Amino acid sequence: MNNKNLLIVWPGYRRYNSQFFEILRSNSNCNIRIIWIRRYREDDRPSSEFMRKFPSTIIGADNVRVTGYNLKTFYRLLIALCHDVQWCDGILTSTQAPLHSKIAFIFSRVFKKKVFIIIEQWIRLSNKSLLYRLYESFGYYMMRNCSTLFVHGKNQSDFALSNGVDKNKVRTLPFLSDDLSKLKLVNKNLRKQLSINNQLVILYFGRITRGKGLKDLLHAYTRIESDRPDALLLICGGVDSHFQGYQEDTKYEKECKDLAIKLGCKAIFTGPVNPSEKQDYIAISDIFVHPHTASVNLYDGWGLILNEVASMSLPIISTDRVGSVKDLVINNFNGYIIPAGSIDLMADRLKRLLNDTQKRVNFSKNSREVFERYHQPERIANEINMAMKNGC
Repeated sequence: MNNKNLLIVWPGYRRYNSQFFEILRSNSNCNIRIIWIRRYREDDRPSSEFMRKFPSTIIGADNVRVTGYNLKTFYRLLIALCHDVQWCDGILTSTQAPLHSKIAFIFSRVFKKKVFIIIEQWIRLSNKSLLYRLYESFGYYMMRNCSTLFVHGKNQSDFALSNGVDKNKVRTLPFLSDDLSKLKLVNKNLRKQLSINNQLVILYFGRITRGKGLKDLLHAYTRIESDRPDALLLICGGVDSHFQGYQEDTKYEKECKDLAIKLGCKAIFTGPVNPSEKQDYIAISDIFVHPHTASVNLYDGWGLILNEVASMSLPIISTDRVGSVKDLVINNFNGYIIPAGSIDLMADRLKRLLNDTQKRVNFSKNSREVFERYHQPERIANEINMAMKNGC
C-alpha cells in the first residue's frame, strides 16, 4: 500500500502530545510533515530524535490568536502552507477556532485537499463583537464542511452535532495521556518530606488560574474540616508565564494562599511540579478534585489531568466545566460530577468519600477501569488511516 502524505498544522509542541505523533508515525500509512505555529518552549523542547523523525516548519508566532502574529509570521505561515499543501494528500489541524486552522481550511479548498479538524471546544462562547461572531461562525462552517471532524470525547461530539455537523463525519480520537501507573516513583519519601503522616490527602493538580476554581475547593474544605481533621489539601501547581493572563494568575494565586491562611485550611502549596515527578504526588493522594469554576466563557477544553489521575486509580470529583468529565468520570462509579460553583455539593461529595473507606477503594479500582476503557492508542492510527482513505 502506498503511503499517503499528511500535513499536520499544530499550535505548538508539548511533551504530552508526543505520544500522539509517535503513534501516527509508527502505525499509520502516512508520511508526516508538521507546521508548528508557536516557537518551542525552552522548558518543553522536543528531543533531537523527535525533530529528526518529523520534518517541521516553525512559524514562530507568540500564540495562536490573531494577535499572536505579526506580518513576518503571517507571511511565513502562508509560504509554509503554500509549499506543503501541494505535497500532501490531507491536512490535519487543531482546532477550528485559531487563525492557522482557518487559513489551512481555505488552502485545502483552493488545492482540493482533504482537511481533518480536531476540536476541543464544547461550549459556545458569549461575545457581543460582530467581528468576533463572524470569525466564530466561519469556524462552525469549517466543522460542518471538513472531510472528517475528530473529537476527543462526548462533550465535543455533542457540541459538534448541536452545531449541525453530520454524525457520520464525527469520529473519536482519544486524547492520550501517559499511563502514570507504569512509571517508577522518583521520590519514595515524598510523604515524609511534605510532613504528611496518616492524613487523607485531597489533591488539586494544575495551573492556578481564576477559571480553575481553587477558591471553591478551599471553601468546600472548610465545610468538612471539623468532621475530618485528618484530611488535608495538597495543592500542586502554580502560574505559568507562557500563558496569557500571567499577571492576573499571579494575583489570583496569592489570593488563594491568603484565603487558605484566613480560613485556617490545612493546605500544602507545592508550587509547580516537575512533569517527571507528577506520579509521585498522585500516588500519595486519596481523592482528586477538579473544581473548575462557573464563570462565563471559562471552561477546560479537555483536562488531561483526569486521564492521569484515573490511570493511577484515584476517585475523582469534578465539576461539569471540564471537557473530559463525561468520558473519565461516571457518577457514583469512580467519582462524582457536580455543577460548577456548587461548593456545598463539593463538600458533601468529599464527605462521602472521606467517611467511607470501602467506597474509596471501589472508586479507585473503577477509575482504572474507566481509564483503560477510554485509553485506546490503537484508535489513533486506525482513525487517521480511515480518514485519509475515505474522508469520513
